[in-house]
Amino acid sequence: MNRDSNNNSSNTDQRRSEYFKSILNSKYLRTKIFKDVGIIHHKLYCRQGQPIIYRLKSHEIISLKECIIVNRTDLFIKHFDQVFKSVNRDQDNFNSLLITALKNQWRPTKSSLSILMNHITYFQPTGYAHLVLWLPVTTGDLEMFDHICQLVLDPVPNGTLIFPSYGYCDHLPFSFKHVINKLNQHQQHTTNNNNNNESKYEIIYYMVNKLKEYGMDIRGNLFVDALKCDNNQEIIKWIKDSYEKKEGFIEQESYSFSIMVQTALDKGHLEYFNILIQTIERIVIGIHYYGRIKVESVNPSIMTFNLVTRLFANQYLQVSVTELALIAIKAKQFDILQHILNLYRAQEGYLDTNRLIFGALCIDDTTNIEYLLNRYYNNDDDAEPTTRSKSFQVTTDNICDMMPQPLEYLYSLGHSLDIRMEQSQSVLAILKQEKKVPSLEILQLIIKYQPIATIHPSDILSRFGYCDDDIHLLKDALSLVSDIAFYDIKRDTLIKASKNGLVKTVECLVSNVHSFEDSFSSAIKYKQIKVAKYLTNECISLVHFIEEEEEEDEIITPEAEEEVYNNLFSEFLGGSGQSNKEIWETIHARILPSFYYIGDDETFESFWNDFKSFSTTNSSVVSKLLEESPFDTRYYRRQISNTIDRIILNYSRFYNGPERDQYQMQPLQLPNPSHPFNTYYIISKYRHDPQFNQIINFNDFDINQFYIKNNNLLIDSDNVFRLDYLTYNGPERDQYQMEPLRLSSYNTFVTYYIISKYRHDPQFNQIINFNDFDINQFYNKNQSIGLIPFN
Repeated sequence: MNRDSNNNSSNTDQRRSEYFKSILNSKYLRTKIFKDVGIIHHKLYCRQGQPIIYRLKSHEIISLKECIIVNRTDLFIKHFDQVFKSVNRDQDNFNSLLITALKNQWRPTKSSLSILMNHITYFQPTGYAHLVLWLPVTTGDLEMFDHICQLVLDPVPNGTLIFPSYGYCDHLPFSFKHVINKLNQHQQHTTNNNNNNESKYEIIYYMVNKLKEYGMDIRGNLFVDALKCDNNQEIIKWIKDSYEKKEGFIEQESYSFSIMVQTALDKGHLEYFNILIQTIERIVIGIHYYGRIKVESVNPSIMTFNLVTRLFANQYLQVSVTELALIAIKAKQFDILQHILNLYRAQEGYLDTNRLIFGALCIDDTTNIEYLLNRYYNNDDDAEPTTRSKSFQVTTDNICDMMPQPLEYLYSLGHSLDIRMEQSQSVLAILKQEKKVPSLEILQLIIKYQPIATIHPSDILSRFGYCDDDIHLLKDALSLVSDIAFYDIKRDTLIKASKNGLVKTVECLVSNVHSFEDSFSSAIKYKQIKVAKYLTNECISLVHFIEEEEEEDEIITPEAEEEVYNNLFSEFLGGSGQSNKEIWETIHARILPSFYYIGDDETFESFWNDFKSFSTTNSSVVSKLLEESPFDTRYYRRQISNTIDRIILNYSRFYNGPERDQYQMQPLQLPNPSHPFNTYYIISKYRHDPQFNQIINFNDFDINQFYIKNNNLLIDSDNVFRLDYLTYNGPERDQYQMEPLRLSSYNTFVTYYIISKYRHDPQFNQIINFNDFDINQFYNKNQSIGLIPFN
C-alpha cells in the first residue's frame, strides 16, 4: 500500500513538473505570466506619491518604527522586547514609538497593542488614551477594552487623568458606526436572545458608561453615529434617558444639536428629527442662550409640505431658503419649491434668486425657469425698464452643468448670461484641477445669443482637450486671445488633446517649437502614435524645407517666410542668438527622452528614422539620451534597459550605414549621471560585445573610477561589493593604490545594511574597514529609533 502511495505521489510530482516545464517552454504563456507578475509588483511597490519607506522588504527594515509603518506586526512583536530593553526609559522615546503606532496610516492590531500594554505606565499614555482606545471602541472588543482600562486608566490617581468634556468632536477617532451596523446585521441572522430585557447594544452602552467614569463623555459621538445608521431609535432613547434630567441632555449636547438636526434631515430620519425638536421645545433655553439652529438641507425623500411648514414655523430653527429651494429644484419638486418661496419672508434672511435661476438652468425642462423668471423678473410692459432684461451672473464652471432647453427659454425672454471666472480661481488654479467641460450645444447656444468674447477662453479651449468636433469654434476663440496671456491654458489644452489623440485640435494649437515639444512628448507618452506621426510629417518636413532653402542659398519668397514665422520659429528670431537649426536641435534633445515610453521595436525604429536629420545621428544628443530616462531607475529598470538596447541598436544601424558619413557620426560617450544604473547596464552588456562596442567609446571612460566613485550607492545591492571585490583583488589595487572602504554613519540605513550583511562575510569583509568603525557606538546612537540589533 505504501509503495503504491509513493508511486502515485511520484507520478503526481512528475506530471506537475511536466506541466510547469510546458508552461515555461511556451513563449506566449511565459511572457504573459511574467508581464502580469510585473504589473502586480508595480502596483505593490510603485504607487505614485507613496513614500519610499512603504516599499521596504523584511530584510530592509531596521527599526521598530519601520515595522509599524509597513504593517509588519510580526517583526514588531518579534523584536520589541529585545529592543525595548536597550531603549532609554524616558517618556519621549516611548511616546514617540506609541504615536507612530497609533497615528500612522496603520491602525494597531490586537496583538501589537497587547505587547505595548506590557510596557505602559500611567504617566505615559494619558495624553494618547483616546488613540489607544480606538481599536476596542470601534470594533466592540470588550476584552481589549477592559484590558486597556485596567492597565491605563484604573491606575491613575484621582484627579490626575484629565479629559475634556467631549460631547461631539470631529477630531476624535471614535466611531460607533461599524459596531452598530455589525450588531444590526447580527440581529437579522440570529434569533432573539433568551433574556428579552437585554439590548443588542449592551456592548456599546457598557463602553460609553465606563469611559464616562473617567471623564470621557462620548454620548454625543454615539448620538450622531446612530443618526447616520438606520433603525437605531433605541440608541437615541437610551442617550436621552441616560441623563438624570432633560436639562442635562440640553446642557451637554446643545452645542452639537445643530450637527444632530442637520444629520437627521440629511439622512431622512424624520423620527429622530422629531425627537430632537421636541426635546428643544420642551426647555425654553435654546433661542435665548444658544442661538437658532440653521437648517441648510433636507433629504428630498422627506421634504413634504408639512415638514417645510414646520421648519419655517419653528422659532428655534433658521431655514436657509435658497438652499432648500435649490434642493426642491434639483429634485424636480415644483410644488414644494412654490411652497418654500410662498413661506419666505424678507426678514427671515437673504434669498439669492440668481442662484435659483442657475439651478433651474441645470434641469432639463422649463417649468422651474419659467416660474422663477415670471415671479422675480417679470417682463410685463408695466415693469420698470431695468427689470425687462437681466444678465444673470454665472461662473465658468456653472455653464458646464446647464441644459439647452431652459437656457433657450431664458434667452427667448431677452435675458443673458454674465459669465465670470470664480474669484478664487486663476489660470494656474484651473490647470491644477480636472476641469469640467461645457457641452458643444451649450457653447453654440450662448454664442448664438451673445458675442463669443463674453465666454472665457478657458471654457472653449478646455473642451477641445477632450473632443475636436466643430473645430471652427476653437479657431474663432483663438483669434480673440493673445498667445502670451493665455499661454498656460493653450498649453494645457494642447497636452490633453495630444494625450487623447485629437489631431484637429493639435493642428490648431501647435504654433511654435515649444508647443511641438509639448504635443509630441505627450502623444508618445500616452501611445497616441497618430498625433505623433502628424507632428513629424508636418512640422519636421517644414524644417527640412527651411534648411534646404538655406543650404541652396535660394531666396525665400515672402509667402514662404511668413509661413515659417507663423508656424515654428517666430518667437525666437528676435535676439535669441541661435539659428533655427540650433533651436530645433535643442528642442529635439528635450523631446527624445519620451522615446523611453515607446514599447515596441517597430514604432521606435520609425520615429528614430524621422528624427535622424537633427538628433538621432548626433552623438552628443544620443549620449545624453542614454542617461536622461524619465523613469525612476529603482523601479523601472526593465523598461529603461529595453530602451537603452533600442537606442544602441538603432544608432548602430545608422553608424554602420551611409548616415555615418552623411551626418559625420561619432561614437557614443558613456554617461555618468547621479544614479549610475544606465552606465552600469551599458558597461556590463556591451563592453565586450564586438557588434556594438565600436560605437561606444569605452576607452576614454575610466570604468574602475566609476565603480569606486559609486560604491556607496549600492548598485543592485550586492553587485557593488562584488565588483569592488574583483577590482580590489586585481591589478587595479596597485595601479590605483586602492584602500579598503570606510564606513560612515551619515546614512543610517546604508551603514546598517553593510554591517548586517558583510561584517562576517569572508569574501567581502576584507575590502571594508570594520576595525576602525565603532559599531557599538553607532548602535547606541541610533537606539532611539528602535534599531533592531545586528545578528
